[in-house]
Amino acid sequence: MDINSLTFDKFNISKYHTDANKNINFISKENRDPIPRSKKKLSDGLQSFDTPVFHHSLSWNDTTSKFYGALYNDLPTASKYYIDFAKIYTHSRFSPRHGHWTQPYPTPQMPELAMPSYAPNFNKTWTEITDNRAQWVKELIIREPNRKIAIYYSGGIDSLVVLIALLKVLNTQELRSKLTICCSMESVIEYPNFFRDEIYGKFNIIDLKMGVVRFNDLIARGFTIITADLGDAMFGTEVSTQFYYTFRNHAEALGFQGRKLVGDLLEDIGKADSHYSVYKDVLIAYLGAGGVYSKDANITEGFGEWYYNKLDTLAKSSDYTVFSLHDFFWQIIFNVKWMHCSCRCFMYFGDSTNNRHLFQGEKLYINWYQDDDYQRWSMVNNNTGQKIKGVTAATYKWAAREYIYDYTKDDWALYFKLKIASFQKIAHVMTYAHSLDVMERFAVNTDYQIVRLTDPGVEDYIKHHLFNNNALV
Repeated sequence: MDINSLTFDKFNISKYHTDANKNINFISKENRDPIPRSKKKLSDGLQSFDTPVFHHSLSWNDTTSKFYGALYNDLPTASKYYIDFAKIYTHSRFSPRHGHWTQPYPTPQMPELAMPSYAPNFNKTWTEITDNRAQWVKELIIREPNRKIAIYYSGGIDSLVVLIALLKVLNTQELRSKLTICCSMESVIEYPNFFRDEIYGKFNIIDLKMGVVRFNDLIARGFTIITADLGDAMFGTEVSTQFYYTFRNHAEALGFQGRKLVGDLLEDIGKADSHYSVYKDVLIAYLGAGGVYSKDANITEGFGEWYYNKLDTLAKSSDYTVFSLHDFFWQIIFNVKWMHCSCRCFMYFGDSTNNRHLFQGEKLYINWYQDDDYQRWSMVNNNTGQKIKGVTAATYKWAAREYIYDYTKDDWALYFKLKIASFQKIAHVMTYAHSLDVMERFAVNTDYQIVRLTDPGVEDYIKHHLFNNNALV
């Protein structure tokens, strides 16, 4: 079949969901049943109020809103804001790695996901770090020839960097045969030329969007999974770019006096020498409205100012420098949202309760950007032009764009490929038959178990901590 002859209407993802060597279609019925599936197993729950959790999550949905909604009016203001965050942004999933950020629950750092120390003189380049990371994977494959690699490829900038880095170092068919590409139709649409030239007919492909293969299924089939889920954390959250585009709208909402105060700042929002605090009023308006995630929600008055104050306190209590507006937003995903991005593959896109083996022993889960060099690069490259040039979407993740261009020589990918929420497109929770169970997942405890809202003692644990949560900042 000529891939160039295919149109969107005629396209059938099963044509690409094949074993390139054996021409086996993994989503056909005869091949679906043998795939091992993990059965739901309850965790030990949270039997003591003093039990710490590595990470916790509040997802606002039809199931959880009944539980949290019944508590809301009687809770202290700090806990109302904690729930408000989930109401506005769909999820409240913050677990700090550094600095001052109060939490309703006792939340120690997961050792494997700790933030490295700040090194102000760190000078490795993005290319050097990325090529070194790929070489490490190559040596892993050579050292353990039975290890199979499954790459979560969305077609977005972050996963493109990963795949290109591996293509550069895995320079024999024997080495490339160890790779399986896990993607979806959306992965093809994101960058069709790259899929045609570099993936189609050259690698085994598994379609994640069909809901057949989950994260733990791949582990059970002997794969080591590589994801690029922390790519945004290197460059800053999309909440920032959406703010830049909607700045004028939020300034207008402040009224005449507010417009006078912030109107002349519009041209400065991409400048490194403008401190984030000069945008305080419009930031409060933006954060309180939910920004890119905005939706109707009944929230407690003062939410926007509370969120701004928490981020301001975090910035002032951290070792790394937070100065510009982009820095202010970057710290959200690099610090307090890092745990969520690191854990969501097994917490929401898989079904195994016990997950210690992913981090210890064989290292079956490799989050590409969970690397000290990458993190130190991110800490020292605020406002250097490596993360974003100005405030345009076409320059966001500039260092990664240049890395891709060096391989593809594709001007379109360098200047016009946009940042979209790619990862969710290849592993969407709501297409999964047991999505209601996923919605009830509350925490990762210190035994690396997934804890559900319905597990023993969990509802009482949540009530105890929310009713005793009085620290606003």
